[in-house]
Amino acid sequence: MDFSNTITDFIELIEDDPRISPSHVSLFLAIINTYKKQEEKMPVTIFKKRITKQAKISPATFHRCIKDLNNFGYVKYIPSYSSITGSQVYISKLST
Repeated sequence: MDFSNTITDFIELIEDDPRISPSHVSLFLAIINTYKKQEEKMPVTIFKKRITKQAKISPATFHRCIKDLNNFGYVKYIPSYSSITGSQVYISKLST
């Protein structure tokens, strides 16, 4: 998955999606950043404490936004409920 195209495609898609807020964008970018740091391997392993700090959002906002991004088809989120293994996120192939 091309890192720069993913961001560009996401920005173009959300331009006309009124459901997406700045918190969603911030969370998505934090996921992309984590993906890049994990050598661009899917799934992306995220930890709520780290990802909320990167995205500058609260844990409650994280839960709402990750659920929304999953339901809207931007990501596939698989929660782990474990602070050791982390949750898994698959970034959807975004096309405009």
